[in-house]
Amino acid sequence: MTTDHVPAQTCPLAHTRAPEAFNPFTPQFNRDPYAAFRAARTEQPVFFSPVMNMWVVTRYDDLKTVMKDVVAFSSAGAFSSASVVSPEALRVLGGLEHPVYRYSLVNTDPPAHTRFRTSFQRAFSPRQVAILEPQIRTLTHQLLAELRATGQADVIDSFCNQLPLLTICRLMGVPDADAPDIKRWSTDYIRLQTPGWSSAEQQAIGQSVLDYYNYMLAIVRHYATKPAENLISARSRRVRASRSR
Repeated sequence: MTTDHVPAQTCPLAHTRAPEAFNPFTPQFNRDPYAAFRAARTEQPVFFSPVMNMWVVTRYDDLKTVMKDVVAFSSAGAFSSASVVSPEALRVLGGLEHPVYRYSLVNTDPPAHTRFRTSFQRAFSPRQVAILEPQIRTLTHQLLAELRATGQADVIDSFCNQLPLLTICRLMGVPDADAPDIKRWSTDYIRLQTPGWSSAEQQAIGQSVLDYYNYMLAIVRHYATKPAENLISARSRRVRASRSR
C-alpha cells in the first residue's frame, strides 16, 4: 500500500480550546486558576502553550512520569523561552550561560540537580532547624512586640512576611539590615520569569537580579575566609573537606 497521499500526522495533543487562553500570567487567570486547570485536565491534559513557549502537563500521573524521566523530559531549558526572559534582560545578565540560570535548582538535571537539592535538604534538616529554634522564637517575640507597640498593623506584611524572610537571612548569614534588599531581589527574580514587562522594565529587572547574584557571591566569599554559624559556612567547610581527601 502506498503512503504517498497519506496526510501527515498531526499532534494528537493539540488543545481543543484556544491554548492562548491558558495564561497564568494574567490577573484574570490568577483570580480563579482552579477553573482553568480543571478545564485543561478534563478537555486536554497535555498541550503546547504559545504564551509560555512550553508544554503544559496537568494530570498527576502524567506529571509523575515527566518528573521521573529526566532523559526524555529535561529541565535544562526551563529558562530558555524567549517569552519568559526577554533579550533585553538577557543582555544585562550576559545570556543564559550566566550562573543565575546554569546553577538554578529548577533549571538543571541530575547529577547537578541532585547535588543542589542535597545541600538544600541539609539546610532544613531537623538538626539545623533545632539550632535555629531559639533565634526564631526570639525573632517571633520581637515582631509581636513591634505589633503591640504600634497598636494597629498589617499582620501579613509586618509579621507573616517578615518572620520567614528574616529567618532565611539568618540561616544564610545575611544581616537583618539587608533583608529588604533580599526581598526586593527575590521578587525581581520571579518577575524575570514573567512575560509582559516593557523593554525598559525587563532591563531594570535583569540588573536587579544581577545585583542579587553579585551580593550573594560577595557573601559566599566573605564566609569562605571568615566562617560563622550559618549555612554558607557549613557548605564551605564540607567543600574544603571533600577536596582535602
